Amino acid sequence: MTFFLIVVFLFGLCIGSFLNVLIYRLPRGLDIAHGFSMCPTCQHRLYPLDLVPLFSWLFLGGKCRYCKAKISFIYPFVELLNGLLWVGMAMRFGLTVQALAYAIVASCLIVVAFTDWQHMEIPDSMSVVIALMGLVLLAADGSLPLSARIIGALCVSVPMALLALAGAMGGGDIKLMAALGLCLGWKLTLFTTFFGAVLGTLVFFLLFKTKAKLGRMIPFGTFLAIGGVCAVFFGDAFIGWYFGLLV
Repeated sequence: MTFFLIVVFLFGLCIGSFLNVLIYRLPRGLDIAHGFSMCPTCQHRLYPLDLVPLFSWLFLGGKCRYCKAKISFIYPFVELLNGLLWVGMAMRFGLTVQALAYAIVASCLIVVAFTDWQHMEIPDSMSVVIALMGLVLLAADGSLPLSARIIGALCVSVPMALLALAGAMGGGDIKLMAALGLCLGWKLTLFTTFFGAVLGTLVFFLLFKTKAKLGRMIPFGTFLAIGGVCAVFFGDAFIGWYFGLLV
């Protein structure tokens, strides 16, 4: 089992490296399938030794090999986070289709979280992949029926669409929650929304309390993405605990 988890972690690191490409290129409208990776400061082409996930950043001391400019900690953080989430999914679901599907969903949510935080934009392609994983989960996991997934796709996205008509919600959030609803079902979709709203409110309060200035609106999609990952790991346990208090 340990060897299996190590392999999953290393594979997750490699996928995390690709997520960095998506986070950088998708909001800028750049082609993700062609072109070499390059330093964002000096534009020098990066070679395989510069691109070993996590370890290249550590070996180079967090600096570009060519111009010595600092490389953002975000890059190794995304790789490490994805590796850990893939291990978490493997431990949660074992060697199953569900584990792979949820791992892919988690990777998409990482891209959503960072692109929305940095650019106030949620790539439609990530919502499409998440929705496709919902169909995979429907076929692989009979414990959550189609009706629960359809209700999940509508229970939050429809109210969000109504808010969007008033200019209070972005279209990317609506598509994201519809896609997540297909994956999670209505209970965990409501949990995701609740968790994201609470977390977003706390961040807003802390920024206000410390007089920190974000300079723009707080991106709700970032917190929904975090809520979606948390829903997979402990959403059911939280819901069971909450309703246990009401008995």
